[in-house]
Amino acid sequence: MDSRVADVRVGTELVEITARPADRTASGWSIAAFTSTCAIRSTKCNDAEALRRFANAIAAACDDEGFIEATDIDLLEAEIQNLMA
Repeated sequence: MDSRVADVRVGTELVEITARPADRTASGWSIAAFTSTCAIRSTKCNDAEALRRFANAIAAACDDEGFIEATDIDLLEAEIQNLMA
């Protein structure tokens, strides 16, 4: 299976999220998010709490002016779940 990609707007930042199969992880996926300032990766997005923390970390990387909404974090979680489906 090939990698899957989604672009998500978080505040004013466009985040590219990639998901690729990873047989040696509990979730079976390696998820990476790329912002203009950093990249962050998780292999535990099958766990609801880990997914929420990952989405919050992505939002924090995008938040240069304090304008990140809770709906942005919800959208990130939903997009990540869609990529893993």
